Amino acid sequence: MSVLSISFDILGSGHVHYQGKHCLVSLDVKNPKLGVSLVVIDIEKCSTIKEFKISGTNGLKDEQTKCRFLTVSPDEKKVYVSSLMLNKIFSINLLSEEVKTFGHKLKEPAGIAIDRENGTIFVACRGSKTVEIFNSDMCYLGQFLCYQVKVPLGLCVYDGNIYVSTYENSAILKVPIQY
Repeated sequence: MSVLSISFDILGSGHVHYQGKHCLVSLDVKNPKLGVSLVVIDIEKCSTIKEFKISGTNGLKDEQTKCRFLTVSPDEKKVYVSSLMLNKIFSINLLSEEVKTFGHKLKEPAGIAIDRENGTIFVACRGSKTVEIFNSDMCYLGQFLCYQVKVPLGLCVYDGNIYVSTYENSAILKVPIQY
């Protein structure tokens, strides 16, 4: 067994093929002067290949952004990052290095997941107790779920279902996706 040792605070994780290598993507939130960075890590060498600064987070402490969740597009060209405190989703294009920001009245976006079949993006919003849906260009498609009592936190899309972890009672809800 080998242990991957990284020298920064990482939050959220996913995997991509980048520059011909199998890599881990994660968020570095430890330096408020630089803000939040998406970090691409070569798994075999345990080294950082690339850092993408997320514009709009410069000079902000982790408590001011709370970037915690990320997901990778099915083609592995984009990474989407949610910010609980800024009420935004960031899209980082790994090829062009372009960073876009989306807000669409999100209230505390947390978990984020992609339906690999069609690229639909699901975002759990703690503040509104909803799961919102977007297309792959982050155009708003509508509300997928709304809860009166439970607060959605983490998301996973698998086999035609969305799994929603909730803040209360550590519950996981399984909901069939029907477009």
